[in-house]
Amino acid sequence: MREAAHELVEAWEAALAPAEAEEITGALSGLSIVVAGRDDADELAARLVVYAEDLDGTPVRLVRAAAIKLRRTLKWFPTLAEIRECIADLYAAERPFAIRAYALRWVAEHPKQPGWSDEEWWNYRALKAAHEWAQARGLMG
Repeated sequence: MREAAHELVEAWEAALAPAEAEEITGALSGLSIVVAGRDDADELAARLVVYAEDLDGTPVRLVRAAAIKLRRTLKWFPTLAEIRECIADLYAAERPFAIRAYALRWVAEHPKQPGWSDEEWWNYRALKAAHEWAQARGLMG
């Protein structure tokens, strides 16, 4: 179980790896083909550079998913705020699964303590895993 739990966490880590600026620009450039824009080619290229700078560190998988979702729903090229909001929604939907992966790894490494009920142990390990997950991403001190 320990090996499987570690592999699951490694898969989440790979999926959440930060994207390079070129990957972000590439993921968003497809929007310009499908969604109407008011910019000429040079302005669009400059906009994509600024968007890539602002979205630096965002997993490219989430940027691509947001681009697909937005090109299906928007008539005009999205603002940076619209892209960030879409990414946040997608990330929020995944967060419980990532935390559960960390919880499974933590449980595999730490057997249940004597005197704890199953419910107490589950609540403790889920909280501990969530804390480690947030701490690894710099969300907690």
